[in-house]
Amino acid sequence: LSCKNRDLNKELDLLDTYFKQIKNTQVTLYLLNYNFEKNQTFLISNGDWSALKTLLEKTKYDGGTRFSQIKLPTHDEYLFFTDGLSSMSNNQLDKINKPIYTISSLVSSDYAFLNYNSLKTGGSFINLNKLNTIQAVDNMLYSSLKFLGIKENYLVTEIYPTIGTPVSGSF
Repeated sequence: LSCKNRDLNKELDLLDTYFKQIKNTQVTLYLLNYNFEKNQTFLISNGDWSALKTLLEKTKYDGGTRFSQIKLPTHDEYLFFTDGLSSMSNNQLDKINKPIYTISSLVSSDYAFLNYNSLKTGGSFINLNKLNTIQAVDNMLYSSLKFLGIKENYLVTEIYPTIGTPVSGSF
């Protein structure tokens, strides 16, 4: 029930803009509660995702979440709509080599968890309370400059920001 105050319209707008941009793809929907279960696979053609949208609008959430049950199958990327709160297990995701875009429209999200898990995979944290739909989709479609580290230097004891953090401006 931690997601009962989500802004579903913002999330659907994001998906609408995203699918209109990429046009053709295949989406496999998984639902997470006490278990992590594959729901259905959808073919998106010419940006038409109406079948998926209808299912998302009708989905009822039970409130319990166990991130420990997530075993991500191999896909090109992951859009993870969540508040980042695992009420029934540790707040932890397995390491994968494909981008995870953690997406939240809730003010009461675990922003550190969402940001960390997207950064470590090369994805982005999409905070729909901070970004408009166009900015959010741009973050999903286009790579930004990222801090990759420094040459080995024994005089440096601490590096900020962490490796993989997007940077811009006068960095």
